[in-house]
Amino acid sequence: MTDKARDYLAKVGFDPAFGAKLLKRNTQKLIVQPLANEILKGKFKPDDKIKIGIKKSRLFLYKKKEVRKLKNVTSIMAMLIIGSLIFSCSSDSKSKKTEEELYTEAQNYSENKDFQSAIKTYEEILKAYPDSPRVYKAQFLMGFVYSENLKDYEKARENYRKVIEKYPDCDLADDAKYMLETMEQDSLPTILDTSSASPD
Repeated sequence: MTDKARDYLAKVGFDPAFGAKLLKRNTQKLIVQPLANEILKGKFKPDDKIKIGIKKSRLFLYKKKEVRKLKNVTSIMAMLIIGSLIFSCSSDSKSKKTEEELYTEAQNYSENKDFQSAIKTYEEILKAYPDSPRVYKAQFLMGFVYSENLKDYEKARENYRKVIEKYPDCDLADDAKYMLETMEQDSLPTILDTSSASPD
């Protein structure tokens, strides 16, 4: 790998917010996948020495006819081995969002009327943070979105019942009971029905 190519990969593989987490994705996208494609096409053979260079802000792969510096090949192999070890260790920690970030994301989806995405995000909270002291809120909010926005009363009932059964002492258990009793009442009760009255 040329120094410029290495510098470019380091530049696109680092983000101040995520550190070097992008390095895995960009190494896969910019080196590993193109290399695999070229091998499948027959452009490179097992004994070929492959060089990684850069032109016009794009990495490219080419055969190197003669390898004069064994040091370069060794350093590339070492980088690939170390990189794959690092990536395999970090693949389980895929920038997991915090519980608070997920609640904010779900709220944003609801505000933008993307209710299915809100539901999926609340489900993600239930899976990722099952022991959280606030997990019952995700269950309740799923029921709320189903009843008030999607009008899917069956799924709403299911979620409200889970709040009552799993978290009977939480501060939303009474609200869940209330919602079960009143969720299908879209309008105020009719006090006087004048539709069938005949004019005098």
